Amino acid sequence: MGICSRLEEHEFPAFANTRTLYAIMKLPTLISLFIILYSCNSSKIVGVYADCTNHCHAVNKIQLSGNNTFVYSQFYDVGGNSEVQGKWVLNKDTLTLNSFEQQKDRIDKIEEKTIDSDSMYFEFKNDCGSVLINGASIYPNKLIVSKFSISRTSIKMVEFQFCSDPMLISIRYNILNPKANYFIIYTKNLKSGIFLENQNYLIRRNKLIEINIADNSSKYRHILKRKR
Repeated sequence: MGICSRLEEHEFPAFANTRTLYAIMKLPTLISLFIILYSCNSSKIVGVYADCTNHCHAVNKIQLSGNNTFVYSQFYDVGGNSEVQGKWVLNKDTLTLNSFEQQKDRIDKIEEKTIDSDSMYFEFKNDCGSVLINGASIYPNKLIVSKFSISRTSIKMVEFQFCSDPMLISIRYNILNPKANYFIIYTKNLKSGIFLENQNYLIRRNKLIEINIADNSSKYRHILKRKR
């Protein structure tokens, strides 16, 4: 029988007050006990969870490791497999996942320049993309074009979408120089197209229930069951 099982079965005595408790147990012992209890609780959820287990045409899978890292993978029979790695944190009955790479990491840097022109220029390095101003998409004539211009306008914030991102998720950028009208966007290649930022799952027995934080409802999107 492991230490976690023995701790769970042991009944700790009740103490009248904290002074009595500290008289019996020293602080380092208490800290060690709390660490062990936390480790025992965390170790219970280590394993592989999936929303489909047999004859699957599509499946989402989460592998939780004991060192608080995870691998999140998606498989589609027509699109292949993609995965991302990150760190997981357990808070009571809620599991939170954050991937090592985030969507914002796609932008390496942005140069702002001021040139003598009535137009505003956007030049993408290492990628092509589009620009969103005031929520409206402004695409170049061809998506493969990495440089295009629009009529000069006064803006404080702009959003970018990149051709290498199949989800076309917008990344916001606050303009530093209000007089700038030439922007060079340098991008870098990311290992995965999946990004998890504070993605929460409710733990219920052997299941992970994905909490939909996109809206204010209490609905859940899908359930991943632990594989035996």
